[in-house]
Amino acid sequence: GMHFAFCSQQCLGPGDVPLLAGAAMALLSVIWYLTVEVIWFRVRLGLSLFIAVRTTIFTWLAAAFLNFLVSFLVIGLR
Repeated sequence: GMHFAFCSQQCLGPGDVPLLAGAAMALLSVIWYLTVEVIWFRVRLGLSLFIAVRTTIFTWLAAAFLNFLVSFLVIGLR
């Protein structure tokens, strides 16, 4: 709510909306692909589903963190 409004006024302009939307869509598609690929690959290899889910969660967190870092740098460097 308020925090997002403050941040959007400070860091982001209306021109950043398509950029952020595109980044979010790209991240979501990558996460979806990685999730399906990792789980299917792990299960196909006969490993436990727990390991597959754990690996997927770590991959998802890493991707989200990298995306946040890149967005933060792009916005900060302008």
